[in-house]
Parts: sequence; C-alpha cells; structure tokens
Amino acid sequence: MVKACSGLLMLIGLIAIDLVLGQTAQIAKIGDSGGTGRYNDVAVSYPYAFCTAERNGVDIFDVTNPDQPVKIGRIPVPIATGIAVQGTTAYIVGQGLFIYDISNPLAPVQLFHLNDPAIPGGGWDIFVGGAMAYVVDWTTGSGLHIIDVSNPTAPVRLGGYPCDTAADVYVSGAYAYLCDYYKGCYILDISNPQAPQLVWSHLFTESQFTDGVWVSGGRAYFLVMTSTDAQMEIWNVENPLDPQPLGSYARPGYFDFVSVWDGTAFISAVSEFLIVNAASPEAPVLMGALQSPVGVSH
Repeated sequence: MVKACSGLLMLIGLIAIDLVLGQTAQIAKIGDSGGTGRYNDVAVSYPYAFCTAERNGVDIFDVTNPDQPVKIGRIPVPIATGIAVQGTTAYIVGQGLFIYDISNPLAPVQLFHLNDPAIPGGGWDIFVGGAMAYVVDWTTGSGLHIIDVSNPTAPVRLGGYPCDTAADVYVSGAYAYLCDYYKGCYILDISNPQAPQLVWSHLFTESQFTDGVWVSGGRAYFLVMTSTDAQMEIWNVENPLDPQPLGSYARPGYFDFVSVWDGTAFISAVSEFLIVNAASPEAPVLMGALQSPVGVSH
C-alpha cells in the first residue's frame, strides 16, 4: 500500500522515500523501520503511520523523522490485513471490524469489535468515508459490506453486495468501485446502502484478474492482470453509468495497489514501486521506479 504523508510516501516495509516530481521522478529511499515484517496495509495520520502485520496486529510508528521511523506501539488485534484512519479513529479488518480510539497513539483504546456472521472471512480491506465503512471480504459469496460507523462504539451493518472474491473498493460520491478478483470490475450505486445496485461491470476472461482500484478527477484506475502483463486501465467515470475507456499502462509482472494524485499514479508492483504520469491517459509514461527487496504489497 502506498500512502502520502507530508511530501513522503510510505511503502510496505515500512520504507519512507523522498520524492521529487518533474518530467521524471527522482526517488530516494531515506528510511526503513525494520518493524515486525512485511506489512499488508498502511494508514497515515501524520506524524504516525499504522501498519497491519496480519497475526502480529498493527504496528504504530512515529515518522516525524522519516530517516528513522520509530515504533512506538502496537494495536493487539488477532489478525490485521486492512486499515483506515479517519480523524482519531482507526478501523481495522482481518477478524471482523475493530474500531480503536487513537487520539493517544501510545495507548490506543478499543471502542468496539464487530464480528458479524455476514462477514465470514473477517474482512480483507476497508475504505472509510464520512459515517460509513466499506469492507471487502475475500470469502466466496461475501463481497462488499457497508457499515454505519457514525457511532464508533456501536457500528451497524446496513447492507452489502455479494461477490466471490472481493479484493478492493474505492468509494466516490454515491458509487462504490469494486474489484472482484477473478470475475471483474464493478460499479455499484450505494445511495441506498441497504440495497446496493450494480450499474456497470467489466467482466473478465479466465486469464484475467483484478486487485486494485482508485478514483480521482472523474477517472477510475483499475489494476488488471493478464497472462502476459499487468495493466493499469484508465476509465472516464464522469458518468458512472456509462464508463468509457481512456487508455492503459502495461508492464510485465503484478500490480497490487494504485493511488493517484493530480494525474500521477503510484503503483506497488510486488518487488518495485512505480510512478506513472497518467495526465494523458491515452499514453501514460513511466517517470521512475524503485526496487524493494522486502517487497511492495497491499
């Protein structure tokens, strides 16, 4: 997972890099925490980074000095695969939804644990927007779950959308952009969270699968793997009911996560971190790459 933090980018590792964007990208590794190990996900609330370490819970780092991130604490959940932070609240999935007050990151306080049988896999990843949490669960038939977290001490599951292998979700306005790993990419109308409606689908052949999505500036960026390469497909979603393909960026390997700021895409590609200028979506251009021996993953 790649997250922005005061001019830096946090990579799974925890690795901090300095980034200068121009016609090309100058990337320099400036810090590495060591930490518990390879992290699945990271959420940043400066000056703190919260990193999920699966069965080792969530490690908390002070990244005030990015040259030397310092581990200052841990959230001891049984399994942590995905995390989102909003304000002073952290939302963690892996074995249900854990909600923590992190106003004092040295001593996080559990507010609630939602272990809903409707989420049999415990959740894989999470997106939080406003008063809602959107949890994707990898378990067959589970899919997307929409949870009202307006009261973090008493969250309520409102509804969901079943699919076989939900891998990632991004919410923009009244629409959820969903990756169903083996099946395809979906757009759901979630204006009624009790009954999300499928409004568009991009279905795959047997040799394709998808593992990441981001939405920015009226464009959706879906990561799609084929038998020959990995692709970042760019779609015009100004009208989510009728998306139009704009272009793509392809490279051998596997794309695991994408985030986009101002037309620049940041892609984790398992063993490397890529920066792609996608301002002209019909012809995206690689600006720079950083190899990562510990792996860069979602």
